[in-house]
Amino acid sequence: MQNSTRVMENVLKWEQPDVVIYTGDDLSVSSGTRKELLKFDTSYPLSLSKFGPDGIHGLTNYYLTLYNNCNAQNPSWILYFLDSGGGTYPELVYDDQIDWFKNVSSEIKHIYGSIPSLTFLHIPSTEYENLYQQSLCFGMDDDDVSPQINPNQLLTVLTAFGNTKAVFVGHDHGNDWCCPFAGGLMVCYGRHTGYGGYGE
Repeated sequence: MQNSTRVMENVLKWEQPDVVIYTGDDLSVSSGTRKELLKFDTSYPLSLSKFGPDGIHGLTNYYLTLYNNCNAQNPSWILYFLDSGGGTYPELVYDDQIDWFKNVSSEIKHIYGSIPSLTFLHIPSTEYENLYQQSLCFGMDDDDVSPQINPNQLLTVLTAFGNTKAVFVGHDHGNDWCCPFAGGLMVCYGRHTGYGGYGE
């Protein structure tokens, strides 16, 4: 964790980004648990990472509201984060997580109306398989899609319930493509950063 911390501290100092979103393999932990890693992440004063609700699968199922300015009454965007497992955990988004997403997005729509959203998770759903077509997509396609272990129609749910404009995953480090999906959803890989594609 020390190498990853040092690298990210330098990147943040040099780049001064407005936001940094981790979708998975950005930090490697030689010892410790996912809870300890999240506790470490949330110890930074500007971290917006959260522990998700109890009673459903996954540790990091949560959302953030973005506002155009400090005086805005309604959010302009919603960012959803879903824990898709990995490591010693099964690589999938469970039905109870999808139900949580449906409930939260419906509640937000009831309060604020239809607000655009982005969704982030690490491991692509099975719907990512065979989606890349060079004529319709843009970005690098340099890796096979390694999807979650069970189909769950996640992209269809994101389109139907969350007014989601795009979904971003990691996991397959050679890919950074975006492709159109039904309902105007853009299905994307985030750009890989780190020491290399895989391993050290």
